[in-house]
Amino acid sequence: MALHAGFAAALSFTKDVLQSFIHAGYVNNIVLGRIKGGAHGVAQSDLSEYTVDYDLFQAEPRITLQANAGKHVILAMDLAGTLTCSGENKPTRSVNVRVKLTATCEVAAIRPNGNALHFGLKMSSLGMLTYDLAVIGADQVSSVYPSSILSPLNGGMLSGVIARAMPTVLLTPPQLAHFVRLGYTLGPLGSKKDSISVRVSADSLNIGVDVQELYFQGDAAQLVDLNRVSTPKGWKKTLLQSVHTDDDEYGTPLYDTQWTASKLRTAGAHKTDAAVSLHEMAFQRMFDQLGRSQVMATFEGQKYAQVQTALLQLIGKFPKKSFEPSTLQLTALNALKIVFGQDILTISGTGGNFEVLPVHVGFSLKARIVHTYFDGDTSFVMRYANADGITGEIYDVDLDSPVWLGFIHAMGIASGIMLAPHDGAVNLAVSAVAATVVGAVVGNLLGASQDDLMPAVLDSLSGFHTAIQFTLPKTSGPTFTLRCDDVLLRPGAMTAWFKLERSAAGARIYVTRFPNYTSTGKVEHLDWPSSELSQIVVRFSTPEPLHNVHDTQVRIAWKVLAGPSAVVLVDTDLPFNAANAQVSVDHASPALGKYDSFIIRCRIYRPWDASTDELFSQEMAVRITDRLNRTHRYVHWNHVAYYPGFSAPLDQMDKRHATGWVVAERKSKIHYTDPAKRCRFADAYTPELGKDDLIYHDVLPFDIAHIAQHRKLVCPYCFFGGPDKKILK
Repeated sequence: MALHAGFAAALSFTKDVLQSFIHAGYVNNIVLGRIKGGAHGVAQSDLSEYTVDYDLFQAEPRITLQANAGKHVILAMDLAGTLTCSGENKPTRSVNVRVKLTATCEVAAIRPNGNALHFGLKMSSLGMLTYDLAVIGADQVSSVYPSSILSPLNGGMLSGVIARAMPTVLLTPPQLAHFVRLGYTLGPLGSKKDSISVRVSADSLNIGVDVQELYFQGDAAQLVDLNRVSTPKGWKKTLLQSVHTDDDEYGTPLYDTQWTASKLRTAGAHKTDAAVSLHEMAFQRMFDQLGRSQVMATFEGQKYAQVQTALLQLIGKFPKKSFEPSTLQLTALNALKIVFGQDILTISGTGGNFEVLPVHVGFSLKARIVHTYFDGDTSFVMRYANADGITGEIYDVDLDSPVWLGFIHAMGIASGIMLAPHDGAVNLAVSAVAATVVGAVVGNLLGASQDDLMPAVLDSLSGFHTAIQFTLPKTSGPTFTLRCDDVLLRPGAMTAWFKLERSAAGARIYVTRFPNYTSTGKVEHLDWPSSELSQIVVRFSTPEPLHNVHDTQVRIAWKVLAGPSAVVLVDTDLPFNAANAQVSVDHASPALGKYDSFIIRCRIYRPWDASTDELFSQEMAVRITDRLNRTHRYVHWNHVAYYPGFSAPLDQMDKRHATGWVVAERKSKIHYTDPAKRCRFADAYTPELGKDDLIYHDVLPFDIAHIAQHRKLVCPYCFFGGPDKKILK
């Protein structure tokens, strides 16, 4: 059976990408970090009623996917906080607890705002698998209230509190944007609205969606993990950095960048993060109702923009005298049809031209969707890092009348229907396909409204702008980057695979004195002048949330290493809060003044039993810049100066004449090397000397008690604070 298993659309998400979406909801407190609520019970001993109020911090819930025939995944939850019991004629008692539980939970289609469609968990379906409650400190409850409150038997009471506080947990961004926009009723015939089919396999959530208006009836047993199943693959081509293209007149070889021919990729598993397979019948229905109109409107909009530009040239200081419409502006796109084939799309239609007499011509062409790669040295690949992705490629053009090839080419200038290989033009027809498949995965997150979806896909998938970035609704981060890895075309089906990256955009460590100097690179470098004696204060900052505001288990670790031997100066691991979000290095202190470099590392993480969530990591290499070697206490230097000599000063020009070059041997005063003591001239020696050409001393050449007798040898500013001072600093 086809990869869509007979559904209008089949989708697969890996466990890791689902957890990333849960994380985004959790750090923005959409998935609650604090569960509060109450439940009522009756004591069997005396039939008295009591109330249990829960105030629990919740760690990030963890999803586990194990193969099963139902619609259930496993959710692991870790909660800690206070249970407060109260009852009629009984004292109120509290106890601190930690609860660890695992439960099954049903996957369902969810519309949190009544429109956008997500896949998520119905928390009212929690089915307890394990429940472990540990009392922290003294138990003041069991002596007054039923002991079952603190036993596994109470799991049902807590699950009810969780479901009321947090009715749903969204697992995906908005899905199936075109389905939603057209008002389709999701689910097989006779089912309730928004019914979906689910088949959970190891580490993959596989979902099938029927559309009642199209009479689809997929087979859930045929749903597969699209990201891991071995399949044929689509097309690829590679831009090579250096290809021998010709020889010059002297026989010297000439090299240039060059694309390889497009060829099909080797079959196998894609190992991606998300995938969608669309039934061609569903695509055709959506294209008939929506996509074709968008293509036509975009084509006409481009013509209108050209006309507006031309009309503006009729006014102004040097206006043109007349307006002559171009071939493109006299061209109409009358019909357009897209059919899925074996590894290709067949695009056909009719167009008209009205330059002389109205002429209509039919056209048919083939398109392949191609993944672009880049092969060269590191700098070449880095330059094209954001260009790796999907583009369209048109070939095998068939016209009713070859005379009108120019007209078809003119149409292609604006519409991209005649897309020349590698020219970066927008292929509206191919992008209409891409808009549908991308919209199935990230819904309407590409623009402010549904109407923005197709233009965003045009920009993102038409070649060389293939990374689509978005944040989930009602979140300020993290930012997700979606890249289309492959598109496979078959008669009756189109399947696309996507890779997804999560990043906390803007999270970084920086030196407070230079807040705009460093960025978010894995390792940042900073030069710090030795004359700047203030401490180097490094602080963590992020414009997007890294963790839930209620999570007290997040930790921040700082490590500071000094010198080439990486001497450990600071090694802390503390709860994450504002006070612990910075570290300082007193580089000018007597203990650290000998070091010329420091490495400052910051790590933010969240322990989770035997595993750890790594939330942030960055390193800053700080170099202390100095023209002096501070490992010695004193410095002076000698050098020979050459300058032209004259027989008289400037005020005696009648007697002044050149006497040749003068050679002068100069000896500096003795200066301190310590930046806290030395004067501003201590490192102002001639550029002809290097740091190691200077003369250093660890002790003065005389007893410092006799410095008055040797004052002419030392710098008065370094030692006394000025030539008019008599007392040592």
